[in-house]
Amino acid sequence: MKKAGVPRGAPARWRADCRQFARDVCKVEPDGWQDEFFAAASGITEPGMQPAKTRLALKACKGPGKSFAMSIVIWWWMMTRWHANCIAMSITEDNLKTNLWPELARVRQRSWALQQAFHHTAEQITAKKFEQTWFCKARSFPQNADKTQQANTIAGLHGRHPAVFCDEVGDYPEGVIVAAEAIFSSMIDGLPVEGLLAMAGNPTRTDGPLYLACMDPEHRKNWWVKEITGDPLDPSRASRIDPVWAQSEIDKWGRESDFIKVNILGKFPSQQANKLLGPEEIAVAASREVNPRMVEQDPVVMSLDVARFGDDESVLTRRQGLQAFRQMTWRETDLMTLADQVINQILLHKPVAMFVDQTGLGAGIIDRLRQLGTPNVIGVDFGGGPMDPRFADRRSEMWWLMAEWVKKGGSIPNEVTLRNELSTPLFDYKITGKTSKFILESKKEMRKRGVHSPSRADSLALTWAAPVYAPMSLMQMGDPRYFAGAYAQQRIRGGTEEDWDPYG
Repeated sequence: MKKAGVPRGAPARWRADCRQFARDVCKVEPDGWQDEFFAAASGITEPGMQPAKTRLALKACKGPGKSFAMSIVIWWWMMTRWHANCIAMSITEDNLKTNLWPELARVRQRSWALQQAFHHTAEQITAKKFEQTWFCKARSFPQNADKTQQANTIAGLHGRHPAVFCDEVGDYPEGVIVAAEAIFSSMIDGLPVEGLLAMAGNPTRTDGPLYLACMDPEHRKNWWVKEITGDPLDPSRASRIDPVWAQSEIDKWGRESDFIKVNILGKFPSQQANKLLGPEEIAVAASREVNPRMVEQDPVVMSLDVARFGDDESVLTRRQGLQAFRQMTWRETDLMTLADQVINQILLHKPVAMFVDQTGLGAGIIDRLRQLGTPNVIGVDFGGGPMDPRFADRRSEMWWLMAEWVKKGGSIPNEVTLRNELSTPLFDYKITGKTSKFILESKKEMRKRGVHSPSRADSLALTWAAPVYAPMSLMQMGDPRYFAGAYAQQRIRGGTEEDWDPYG
């Protein structure tokens, strides 16, 4: 240690207190919550602090510096535990390479002592002259990994000082942390090992290891948990979150939106945060009955999602106000036959607008429908620009509007395929600078996950491609049916339907 320029007695101080290590070795001045995290890792309990534990969890908003704080603790463990065996992991290999692992490199660059004592490569950190027994290895696993694969991710830890550090843990399968907890079961020379398990992530889901550690009483008793918030109204908010930006996002999406809860407030969502609709909401919409008189004056809109691949299906949807009707589907049907059958439905139901996905084969259908004299056929590019700048593309916008319709009373056909598809695509918020845009998972990305194209759900979403309005003829003629439809939702006035006066 003298060769690395470390003052006499310093290692003992650093070992006892990670906060001192952060300041002396890493040359950083931690935020308040980071100081609490470092103290907890050191086993320090001060007045007003949670009891220290060997299992630590950071439940964080986006961008407070949790990966940086985790990297400090990793270096502290490596520097102060003799022949430490560590694993640093993330939800995917790419995530590890772009977040936690570069943070470890940046911390090392700040410290001459760390540079003298350790090698740092793309795969592992090793102590010089002790590469085989003193290390921190980078690990990742497939999201659909089985229990054996999850356990193998943690394999290879031995010695008196094992540690596992899990970044972006919000989407981990529960079995990974169960496997990691095995480090506490070992005994050497009749004595238990000194181990540490730390995880950090955004609270994106209402299940999984982070949720259990924070919310389940049986799990919570074993974990030290810190909630990190970017709430501009909270005086203890993370200093790295711009309060002006945070407030602008709250104003844009609403404080109760799951996006704000997860990304700004550091709280768990009302449902899985990367899905627009939960299974309960979809089930309610499928069982919901809408009185036909409530929608009879709403405009009829139809949409056609045209199959692109051999195993896809073309889907025709009809919606009138809060009611979506049973869809029609075709597989391996030539375009001319498909166009003829769609024409029949248009003539039967007389939609105000007929939206067709114009990507690929859809362009041919549009040409044929127009050739046959069909009015109000509108081509829609799913990847085109949205009408509302909050969204990244047209498809994302349509799905958002569809989800809002479901939550506000929309009724869908009770079909298993449609119900499953509505909860299939994931979403994220694409943040560029200080601008956030909602973006839905693309069909290409879904196929990479082994998920088929959600043709039926896409067709339903397509009915929100543009605003539509009821024909004005009934209103212009003063027809009572128009007024009855226009004010249908205000009928809760007492009395009966027979004596209700639409003009009164």
